[in-house]
Amino acid sequence: MHEYAVEAEWGNINQLGVKIGRLWGALTQGIKNRVEKCLQQPRIRVQVTERCMDMNKRQLTTLSWVLIAIYAIVTILRRSFAPNLLPVPISTALVQLVLLTFMFVHGLFSYRLRDLLVFAAITLVVSNIFENMSVLTGFPFGHYYYTDTLGPKLFLVPVLIGLGYLSTAYLGWTIARVISGATHSRLSGHLTFTVPLLAAFMTSSWDLTIDPIYATINHAWIWLDGGSYFGVPFSNFLGWLLTTFVYFQLFALYLKGRPTVQSTDEQQFASHPILWSDRCGTAPEQCDEKHEWDCH
Repeated sequence: MHEYAVEAEWGNINQLGVKIGRLWGALTQGIKNRVEKCLQQPRIRVQVTERCMDMNKRQLTTLSWVLIAIYAIVTILRRSFAPNLLPVPISTALVQLVLLTFMFVHGLFSYRLRDLLVFAAITLVVSNIFENMSVLTGFPFGHYYYTDTLGPKLFLVPVLIGLGYLSTAYLGWTIARVISGATHSRLSGHLTFTVPLLAAFMTSSWDLTIDPIYATINHAWIWLDGGSYFGVPFSNFLGWLLTTFVYFQLFALYLKGRPTVQSTDEQQFASHPILWSDRCGTAPEQCDEKHEWDCH
């Protein structure tokens, strides 16, 4: 009798479990159906999208400012308080790492990851070609050679030189877009040529301070004929303008030829653009403003 009582009790428990399972299934299916019905309303998708965008914007903005603070602190410590704490290749690589991280974090405000990788590839290849050509022939920068101060080389040029081009190129490109009002990631009209030209001047101005320090003081590279600007020849800056303009122009043409991808709120580029991710839903401009918020 005791065994029959236990079996009966287990039977009741199983039946109760089945009923609870069915009730839970019905409840979750009802919630799922209601959510799907609500998301079919464009205005509801806009609300979900905007919340997701705000989250992405806050995260990327915070991380960008953290990287800027790290770069400032490292630069101050490296220049003023502990200039000889680390070997030049290591300290330079750490600074470049911060700048490159910033490039990819901030770059996602306006571009897809694929676009940033194309930008990096174009910049690294073009800069290495021009640098090696100048070491061999004197065109376009002038006659010089690299010492072993900056570490490993790719052909005749240190790897860190290419990374330096890349990190400063993104900053110059971004400043040029802001100045010219090119808020759309895909350039059109005269901006296809004016933004690269302005970006080339922005990036080349950076070398006005870097070249005298690394060449004349640190002897990371040696100018064979010297120069009138703290030992740097004027041809060096013309070479910078040419080199940077070439890779900026190639990237601009790439952007012009790529399919249109709505990845950012481009109207807010100058005051921190917004990253659109696949999980965020539909862009606000694709929604019908006449739909009601209510969903029944």
